[in-house]
Amino acid sequence: MMAANVGAIAGYTLSGVMITFFGWRSMFLVNVPIGIFGTLWGYFRLKEIGIKTVGQKIRLRRFNIVLHRAVNDSAGFDCGRPHFTP
Repeated sequence: MMAANVGAIAGYTLSGVMITFFGWRSMFLVNVPIGIFGTLWGYFRLKEIGIKTVGQKIRLRRFNIVLHRAVNDSAGFDCGRPHFTP
């Protein structure tokens, strides 16, 4: 927990310094190599735990599909409208 807090604080501080002195494009010089490294490391080091066999199907229940659709649709209706405040 301590490492995550220190990392978050250091990230905000270092990014502020980099943006101030080198501009916002300098963030890519740090983030792109880290992203490439993380992608390659994950590809080679993480193992697959959810491999499906040839005849196995993914089970989707109707309730889950309807609920997912309802939540996504209702989130779209809320965008851009003023909220009611009494």
